[in-house]
Amino acid sequence: MRPVYIVLAIIVFSISMFGQDNKTLGFVNANVINSLTNEPVTEEIVAELLNEHGEVISKSIATKQLKITRFGFPMYSYGQFKIRLSHEDYDTTYFEFKYNKRKPILSLGSIAIRKLTRAEKGVKLGEITVTATKLKFYNKGDTIVYNADAFELSSGSMLDGLVSQLPGAELSDDGRIYVNGRFVENILLNGKDFFRGDNKIMLENLPAYMIKDVEVYEKWSLASELAKKRIDEGTYTMDVKLKKEHSIGWLANAEAGGGTKERYMGRAFGLRFSPTSRFSLFGNINNINDTRKPGRNGDWSPSDLTNGLATTKNAGVDYGLFDKNTTYDINGNVQASYTDGLYDARTSSQNFVSSGDTYERLWNTSKNKNLSLSTQHTALYRFGVGDYQRSNINASISANYIKSDNTAESASALFNQEPIDYKSLRDSIDSNRLFTQPWVNSSTKNRLSKNRQFSTDGSFGLYYMFPSSNDALSITADGNYSHKKSEMTEEYMLRFKSIPEEFERRKNKTPSNSYKYSTELSYIYNPNRTLSIITRYKFSQRFNNSSDEWNTLPDNPRWMGTLILPSLRQAEQSAFDIENSYNLGVQTLSHTPSLELHKNISWLPENIYWERRISIHLYLQASYQTDRINFNGIRQINRNRYSWLPNPALWIEYSHSGQSYFSLTYNTYTEVPASLNLIDVEFTSDPFNIRIGNPNLRDTYHHKMEFRYKAGQWASQKEIVLNANIGISIWRDGVSMGYNYDPILGIRYYKPENINGNWWGWLHSTFNIPLTHNKKLRLGTSTRIDISDNADIIGVEPNYNPTKQIVHNKQFAENITLNYSFNRFKIGMLGKVNYRHSTSDMTEFQTINIADFSYGLTGLLKLPWDVELSTDLTMYSRRGYSNPSMNTDDLVWNASLSKSVMNNNLTFSIDAFDILHRLSNIRYELNGMGRTETWVNCIPRYLMVKARYRLNIQPRKRSAN
Repeated sequence: MRPVYIVLAIIVFSISMFGQDNKTLGFVNANVINSLTNEPVTEEIVAELLNEHGEVISKSIATKQLKITRFGFPMYSYGQFKIRLSHEDYDTTYFEFKYNKRKPILSLGSIAIRKLTRAEKGVKLGEITVTATKLKFYNKGDTIVYNADAFELSSGSMLDGLVSQLPGAELSDDGRIYVNGRFVENILLNGKDFFRGDNKIMLENLPAYMIKDVEVYEKWSLASELAKKRIDEGTYTMDVKLKKEHSIGWLANAEAGGGTKERYMGRAFGLRFSPTSRFSLFGNINNINDTRKPGRNGDWSPSDLTNGLATTKNAGVDYGLFDKNTTYDINGNVQASYTDGLYDARTSSQNFVSSGDTYERLWNTSKNKNLSLSTQHTALYRFGVGDYQRSNINASISANYIKSDNTAESASALFNQEPIDYKSLRDSIDSNRLFTQPWVNSSTKNRLSKNRQFSTDGSFGLYYMFPSSNDALSITADGNYSHKKSEMTEEYMLRFKSIPEEFERRKNKTPSNSYKYSTELSYIYNPNRTLSIITRYKFSQRFNNSSDEWNTLPDNPRWMGTLILPSLRQAEQSAFDIENSYNLGVQTLSHTPSLELHKNISWLPENIYWERRISIHLYLQASYQTDRINFNGIRQINRNRYSWLPNPALWIEYSHSGQSYFSLTYNTYTEVPASLNLIDVEFTSDPFNIRIGNPNLRDTYHHKMEFRYKAGQWASQKEIVLNANIGISIWRDGVSMGYNYDPILGIRYYKPENINGNWWGWLHSTFNIPLTHNKKLRLGTSTRIDISDNADIIGVEPNYNPTKQIVHNKQFAENITLNYSFNRFKIGMLGKVNYRHSTSDMTEFQTINIADFSYGLTGLLKLPWDVELSTDLTMYSRRGYSNPSMNTDDLVWNASLSKSVMNNNLTFSIDAFDILHRLSNIRYELNGMGRTETWVNCIPRYLMVKARYRLNIQPRKRSAN
């Protein structure tokens, strides 16, 4: 663990040394007014602080606050300075001043800025402005603003290429985005929803050249917007802002490619947009199910690859209608997706058992076909205009349909000792040969399954603010209906070392229907600008009816995928498995009263920008829940369950003039056990894993506390990202699916039990800093330290004496990047390590030390004739895995050559993935029951030739006359 502490010491020392050099000496502020009217400007004016050499050292946005438009800068040195005010509709204005220690808080009064005439604006748009250095990001209050033009991107890059370079941002392969360690819950386009719930559509289809800024902020709820103050937590949002010249017009791009290994891809995207409307459609087909892009900062690894091989076809339409006065907002989308995949996996498991660990080997191959159709539509109408919009009404509706068909083959074996001959074990199982290893049992299975699912949701909300006060009334209602139908036909062969083998063919049906509706009434009391008290009452009811029906099939060798002959139907009915078949109906009624208190405490000296603010948010909530459970199977069981479910929360924030931000949160979550786990019936549908319920299960309480820190303007003016969060989660009376193990037959008897001892603590931090004066060289680090205990219950037959087994885990992960960009090229170095150390007090437990680490280079180089080369070369290494074949060193090399013509509207490229053919996909899991290592097939190396065309049509500019 010594390297861990060395790296942490370096990071902490770097942060502390930097902080010593950036002590705030004071503050400078000014107002911005229109030179003609002497009124505060309504537009957001960009304010830049220049030193005596004319270099930009800080950036701010002049925004309207308390009927004035004001901006400010924290000051870290004395001397002569200059302020530059700029906006596309105004003449660029400079203001010089001197800052000294006699006036630490310096007010410059009002700076007048002249609005341009239409003719002057036309001349200004035609000018070419050259700046030596562009700020990559800055803070605008609580909003982080990334300047898209400041990033070096390859030709034809889309939004995902930009997001992957943003300091403090992480982009996963499935489209999830994290900024400063927080999950981005929603992505907007010019402040509006765009294919809500599917980030990848905008990430992969919106060209980066159209983007002006990317803003990340906590979006207020509708209630907070109307109350003109935050009364709830809001939604962490990324808002992509288009350049003004691209705010209206048509956009289209299409791409097609073909390559070796029969790889192909094609996609098309079209968008018509204006300030009041948007319409888009897309289509995509490919069999590369992979998001790797050469030259990125190593933001993917083999363990992140999509499982298996798949052919994907999807298409969709999105629309939006908006009012300039924000009176109404209507949007929606329709999507269709089809995938045809092949999944092949090998799993190696070690089970921790007090009588001696057992070892499993599993091979699984499946073919999957999935069809998905979805649509959702929302509408919002605000009453009033501008600041007088005090009420709104909103509604939404959505529907989803899923159809899937699956065929699978599997083979597994259980051993008392770790088997040696790994590769030939499957052949031994399939051919029913005797094993050379000390085996306990084995199985082979063939399965055919079909699933159909339909669901629909609807919601309605009304928010009304009383005319004579700031108090408000809110009424919401929502409902859901779901219907599922699954059918599985299976044959399996079970082999035991001590008893005769078993062979069986059977069919399983699991239909289910459910509905849910709820309504909530809230009253918001706003006695002043700093206090809100909210009382709520919510009523909900949900009902779920599900069945699990098992039938043993006749010995028909042609049963798989065929109709059963009429003469055999009676035999099928007579083979109904009543021991494992059941119908379960659960009706749940819930009453949830709550009281919320939101209080802001501010200190305002002579300058508004020196505000120190504490916000306290207290949530007192408890639900009274009634569950009526009706089980009809081998026995009939009716049970009523009554539960009080407290869920209090406390959230405290502290901010200081935009310089720093701290928050402390505490939450308690209460969960009731799953209804089926309460049914005292034994289920043997899986002969190796028999389940029995536990009617004495207690509710689970989950306590979570987290402290967050985010550096503000003092860091952003130097283009530094610094944030950290530390927290702990504790589970009381958690539910463990503990088991009793039969060492002779290798059968596990699972029973849910309440258990204590599970907890997780973490420290996560992100630090990104420019290392040179021109900010071309940047260092980024992302650190994760996780410590946890995983507790489970395991007993051994014949003398069942269940014992609690705890595995103590320590995990350290570090991701370091060093990037240098200059004009026509960019080069980067990367290093990642993920180290896991596990111990236990179990007698035969052996300490586990596993390390995944990687290091390599990335590059973007513009060659002669405007040819671009993007490449990455990375060594992926693994150590400490129990299966020796998984301890590997894989050197992975990807590269892409591209050339753009026709004013960059047409781009040709050659992409090569896994050139050295060394890629493999391995995953690792560890808990109190054991550890599992899984290898999954991944896409093979290939070479692909692509052509991409883009079209951007803008309306003609009107004459100045």
